[in-house]
Amino acid sequence: MEEEFMGKDKDIDIDIRDVVIEREGFLPAISFSQKVHSQLVKPWESTVVVTLLGRSIGYKVLCNRLEALWNMSYDFSVIDLENNYFLVRFKREFDAQHVFTQGPWIVFGHYLMSSHFDSANKKISLVVAWIRLLGMPVHYYHKKVLRLLGQ
Repeated sequence: MEEEFMGKDKDIDIDIRDVVIEREGFLPAISFSQKVHSQLVKPWESTVVVTLLGRSIGYKVLCNRLEALWNMSYDFSVIDLENNYFLVRFKREFDAQHVFTQGPWIVFGHYLMSSHFDSANKKISLVVAWIRLLGMPVHYYHKKVLRLLGQ
């Protein structure tokens, strides 16, 4: 399990020239080359930070619910972050893309949101959402009406 999140030694190639260590007062400042950054980012490309809009949820409950919703068809793991944020990491890019585009994204009647989050920030100030309005007559599909519904 640790290697799943922390990586294996053979997964990354770091040369002494890829690391710059400087001193800023008493503290060291460590920088890595773009090559190292690219290697570190690669395993996290099929990962998304999510939160449940309007409801707190426990780690195990979320894991169980996602497994049920996604029919355990996708190989994924969940990491509990702070402030009711979770990191969902898929094994395959295809699985991540399918879940992101097809859903389902409703857990216990609340939207499971995905965006560029800072998990240290508890407040969500703006959300862009795609909403499906089932059974709405076609003549209501007018910019002004839809804007009113969205507000």
